[in-house]
Amino acid sequence: AATPLRPARRTTRCGVAVEAAWANCAAMPPPLQLAVFDFDQTLSACHVYYALSGGDGGVTVLPPYARSERGQIAKIAELDALPQFASRGGFAAVAFGGSERISQLQAFFEDLRTAGVECVVCSRGYVGPIRKCLDQVGLLAYFSQVYANIGGSSDQLEFDREANQGTPSPQEAFYLGTSANAGWGSKGRLISSCMRERGLHSEEVVFVDDTESEIQSAERVCRTIYVRPAVGMSQRHLD
Repeated sequence: AATPLRPARRTTRCGVAVEAAWANCAAMPPPLQLAVFDFDQTLSACHVYYALSGGDGGVTVLPPYARSERGQIAKIAELDALPQFASRGGFAAVAFGGSERISQLQAFFEDLRTAGVECVVCSRGYVGPIRKCLDQVGLLAYFSQVYANIGGSSDQLEFDREANQGTPSPQEAFYLGTSANAGWGSKGRLISSCMRERGLHSEEVVFVDDTESEIQSAERVCRTIYVRPAVGMSQRHLD
């Protein structure tokens, strides 16, 4: 049976013993102070950016697609109204693997907050849709910052052009990123910057990602957890 994903309490598996790695992080001095999480297929169970932009994201999304920050926020709102998503709690709930997994993640991050661990997101996607999805599944409050891309790409679609017209609504503006969220280069470089700002050492920081090249960029900076298979942090027991 599945058990809550709580650090340093139980053993779970994401292709590797992810929670065993968390247990090791918690057991070794100095204590863990900062945890940096990728978003797509690490926090979420599918690839949200690819799904919204017309790629293979692991969840079926029909056109029109969106490739800009405001466009993807608007696309999520459109999907939330469709029966196939509304009946399952909305797009974000589906993207995170359903209510049981969301509850497990909420308990996991509550434990990290109780332990005094700061959590941030570092993603190649867009700040706005990431913040919107995290908010809709009750996880946004656990993250002090979301580092990702802002604005839009050069290959925007018609849906993007329509979504980017006019001034953002207050709700949309709440999710949108600013220059403070973007322009950080590699994830390893961003983690190094966060460590310097907080006066942290490598043993006090952990980076969690499902992409091998991103893990490699941070291996000399801090501790790392490689999530495999790339379907989000899992709850399967190790016997």
